[in-house]
Amino acid sequence: MKAAIVLMILTCTLIWPAWSGVGQATGTRVEECSMIVDALQAAQRLKPGLSRSQVDEDFELDGGISFPQQPTYVYKKCRYIKIDLSFGAEDITRRPNASPRDTVRQISKLYLAYPVAD
Repeated sequence: MKAAIVLMILTCTLIWPAWSGVGQATGTRVEECSMIVDALQAAQRLKPGLSRSQVDEDFELDGGISFPQQPTYVYKKCRYIKIDLSFGAEDITRRPNASPRDTVRQISKLYLAYPVAD
């Protein structure tokens, strides 16, 4: 997963400026990678103990089959940016159903992958 982040950074800093509008003035590298910076900042705000509803502010469930306690989320501004989370159930009797009050237990690093469609 570290390799995926390194790949994102290399792509933004080395390749993207070469492709961005031949003959046009390009913005700064920070502007070109602002969505990635936003996603990294959103991921840094995720902490164990946050509720599922708080995660939903910046991320949404990826498509396809997933388990309520270990779903994959995608960044709302770019569905190619993903993060895996592990939740603890708010009420053990509610399993396997998800609750907005379930709390984050573990957080993966951001990574790139194609979105999954239902």
